[in-house]
Parts: sequence; C-alpha cells; structure tokens
Amino acid sequence: MTLDRLRKPYVVVPVVLVTALAVWFVAFRSDDSASSATTTTTKQLVTVTRGALTSAVSAEGTVAAAQTDDLSFSSAGTVTAVNVKAGDTVSAGQVLASIDSASLQSAVSAAAATLAKAQATLSDDQASGASSDQITADQTTVTSATDSLTRAWQALAGASLVATFNGMVASVNLIVGE
Repeated sequence: MTLDRLRKPYVVVPVVLVTALAVWFVAFRSDDSASSATTTTTKQLVTVTRGALTSAVSAEGTVAAAQTDDLSFSSAGTVTAVNVKAGDTVSAGQVLASIDSASLQSAVSAAAATLAKAQATLSDDQASGASSDQITADQTTVTSATDSLTRAWQALAGASLVATFNGMVASVNLIVGE
C-alpha cells in the first residue's frame, strides 16, 4: 500500500518539480567565481570634416555606335566645300559637303530645254492634225525628256552630301579641291 500511495499525483508532481528545479539551479546558476565575460564600453569623440568622395570605375569592352552611315557623293565633281570636321554634332538633313554643281546645273537647264522643245513639238503636231504615229513618237520623246530631266535633278541633288540622321561625325575623308 505504500507503493500505491507514492504513485498518486499529489506526491509525484511535487517530486518532479523539486528535481527539475534542482537541476536548473545547478546547471544555470550564476556564480561570481566562474569565468564570466565582461563588456567594456569606451566612448571616443571625433571631429567630422566635409570632403569630396571620389570613386573610380573601370570596365573593358567594345563600344559601337547605335547608327552609322558611310556617305559618298552620288555625282562626280570637284569638292567645293566641307562644312564639318570629325567630332562635330550634325542634324538629319544638314549639308555636310558639296561638289561643284555648275555643270550639273547646266545639265538640268539643258534637260529642261529639251523637255520644253519636245512638249512644244507634241503640241504643234496635235494642233496640225499629224498622224497617230507622229503623235506617238512625240509622246515618247516627251517621256524620254522627262526622264532625262529627273535624272539631271537627281544628279544635282547628289552634289550635296547630307546627314541621314542626327549624330556625331566620326571622320571626314574629303579635302576641298579633290
């Protein structure tokens, strides 16, 4: 009967609690004689000054332009003006250089005169009642003269080297008089 009495909860619970408290006290007690780490705090006053903060970054790689264009004249002639140099910033449509356009202007004038003569001949032949073969021949002459005038205008437009986009001139390989 004594063993049954020890198994009762009002006896077992206090015994377990007293044992746990004793283990905790022995394991975690704070003893001044034991080695304990002490923290030392020191304060220091420092004068603050302003100054420039410099940072350098370096990298390796290849740099390529977003847009490039290798320009050349579409007409032959002597260079009369070079309006830019390497490093200049240009706008789309800006004239960069030009060649002598006197002969090209003269070709435009001659082609315009030829067209005017062909149109007058066609008009005269139509008014005089010329044959249909003659009218067809005159119309062919007018078409040919119109094409010649268009080519002459294009050649004259080719006398100016024009920037195709906004950007910076990388190099100039022209000299006035070339």
